Amino acid sequence: MATTKRRSKSGGSVKRTTSKRTSVGAARKKPSLEDRVADQLTAAGLGPFERQYKFHPTRKWQADFAWPRLMVILECDGGAFIGGRHVTGAGATKDNEKINAATELGWNVYRVTTPQCTRDEKGVSIKKSGNPSYVVALIMRALHRRRMNR
Repeated sequence: MATTKRRSKSGGSVKRTTSKRTSVGAARKKPSLEDRVADQLTAAGLGPFERQYKFHPTRKWQADFAWPRLMVILECDGGAFIGGRHVTGAGATKDNEKINAATELGWNVYRVTTPQCTRDEKGVSIKKSGNPSYVVALIMRALHRRRMNR
């Protein structure tokens, strides 16, 4: 795996991990859902945020994205439509336990699935509409509310 750093449109640094090419013309590994969301959040100026943030004082739970000063967590549930871990009985139970614990600690927790990261609030592909994705609009409102209520 090769790690590259590049500058986002907002000037922040974004780290992306890609696979090495195995032969001439071989395709690179597609960025993960979290990598794509990180790029969207950075481009929208919704940083700084922490990735894989350990939010619980005793458990090893990590939030996919967190804004610790504002107590906001974003969880990306990839694989929801292909039988991923988040939709199994055991996986959903563990996710609920984690989210409930975060809520009890005062965090505002938001969960999104892959389509919510690739489509706007009207359900149109962000590539076609040019609008921010549902997740960007959601987090923009959440951070604004938390800033206003401080």
